[in-house]
Amino acid sequence: QVEARVPLGDPAGAWTVLGTTANRWFMHEDVGTFGVTLYYAVRAVILQDPSLGPLELPGAQSQVQVYFGRAPQWTEGSQPGGSTVYVPLGGAADVPVVVNASDPNSVSLATRSTEALPPTASWGPAVQTADASGVYLAQNLSVAYAPDLAGASYIVCLTARDLNGLEAPLRCVTVVIPRPSPRLVSPPTGSRFAARIG
Repeated sequence: QVEARVPLGDPAGAWTVLGTTANRWFMHEDVGTFGVTLYYAVRAVILQDPSLGPLELPGAQSQVQVYFGRAPQWTEGSQPGGSTVYVPLGGAADVPVVVNASDPNSVSLATRSTEALPPTASWGPAVQTADASGVYLAQNLSVAYAPDLAGASYIVCLTARDLNGLEAPLRCVTVVIPRPSPRLVSPPTGSRFAARIG
């Protein structure tokens, strides 16, 4: 049995039975807004055999809150998804991350990788700002060159999560640590050769 506090979103509203389900699934439609918390409760109800008379035996109520928020979004300045970043020989390459959270309850953002990062990868300092459009987070993931990693490539998938647990869509980029360019070491420059015909 599913119950909700009515009016919806009122934490002091009266518990009202919405209905029952036999398959243990309760689907919720989009409420068409965000920043709203709805209060629900479920309980098991045992129905007595009708031949013995109508009788319902409700179990204990278990309450849950459903928050309808707006997930963080990637903004201009972020590394495009599906792109390739090449780490220069002896240097480092940055993967910029810029995310906005416009949800009114989102007061903090944190970036994370869903896969193992290259051994030479490190996060730069996170710079967080806020304005009328919400909270912004800018951070660089830096990958340094290492000779023993030459020729390797990594799929790096990034996201950002707010305090509500909502995450930006996964964005993946390929980081390539190339091998050094070929160098001609023989014959020496300026060498002379004698050719014989016949």
